[in-house]
Amino acid sequence: MKKIFRMGLALVTMISMTACGNSGTGQPIASSKVPETSVAATDKATEPSNEELNKTTDSYDWPDFITMLGASSGGNAQLSMSAIAQIISEYTDSTCTAQVTAGSAQNPYLMEAGDGDYGFNVSYYLYCAKNGIGSYKDAPVDLDAKLVMMYSSSIVQIACRKGSEINSLDDLVGKKVVVGTAGSGNENMCHDLMGICGFYTEADGYKFKAEYSSPADGVELIQNGQADAMIMTGTVPMTNYSQLFATKDIYLIDFTEEQVEAIVNAEIGYSKAVIPAGSYEGEIKEDLSSVVSVAGLACKASCNEEEVYWITRLIVEHWEELEGMHSLFAGTTAKDVFELTYNDPYVEMHPGAVRYFKEIGWVTE
Repeated sequence: MKKIFRMGLALVTMISMTACGNSGTGQPIASSKVPETSVAATDKATEPSNEELNKTTDSYDWPDFITMLGASSGGNAQLSMSAIAQIISEYTDSTCTAQVTAGSAQNPYLMEAGDGDYGFNVSYYLYCAKNGIGSYKDAPVDLDAKLVMMYSSSIVQIACRKGSEINSLDDLVGKKVVVGTAGSGNENMCHDLMGICGFYTEADGYKFKAEYSSPADGVELIQNGQADAMIMTGTVPMTNYSQLFATKDIYLIDFTEEQVEAIVNAEIGYSKAVIPAGSYEGEIKEDLSSVVSVAGLACKASCNEEEVYWITRLIVEHWEELEGMHSLFAGTTAKDVFELTYNDPYVEMHPGAVRYFKEIGWVTE
């Protein structure tokens, strides 16, 4: 065995943490896909049998390499996928890497093409890709995808450069706004939401001057005065925005109540959220209205059940390590992540993941 598989991390302790105590991301997508009795009511996992406890990753014949499709370089999605890849590489005989991609909008195409069996995805985008709707209506994807762990509640955050005189979405008209790299999940989010709010059409594009840059490049554009605003989705706080707040270069604006209602009622995978006062080390002076979606690790339905079982187990049993690697994992608990994934309204959980959660008692027959 390449590394010693360290069992028995404090799973029960992390389960007892509150779901949104320090995330400020509001409520995730709700679903009634499975009855409440299908998920164990207790917050504590059923103790596995001695036989289960004695199992190690050596019981599976791991491939030499595993590729995780990530997102734009430097963004939260890519960094979180790198953290998962590091855990897999450390505790198995595989070398796992997180490949930089354009993000969740492109990853279904890459998975279909065989560039990776696992990837960071928004479940709603997977649903749209398979069914040829939304941005995939002209090019549906022949991909049967399943969820492993949806660990990210990504809240939409609109940052404006100090001195830009932007106080609402209306003020973005005519300004230069960073929307993410072309074709990325973030850019897909931008034209979806801006379209609902009346600031984007397929025929004419954005009503503002869109700058197709990564989050890291967007920071430089804001700092150099070459962009007026950025529309990004991520946890609160988001690394790139924290950097700008540290230099007093930005402030955040919010959506109107009517805009939030329109986005939620469009049923494209978003729910109401609040960026709470006190966020970004006190830089946010009052609650800001926004919307939130969920994302995380998905895979092809054809992925080996044993492999998905172990990857799921590695993620849950090493959650504390993942918390130390990236804030996306610190904003929730393993139990709440499981429920978010199991109850997702768009894509089902992979049988290998379900098997693990049955084993620890979080899914009951």
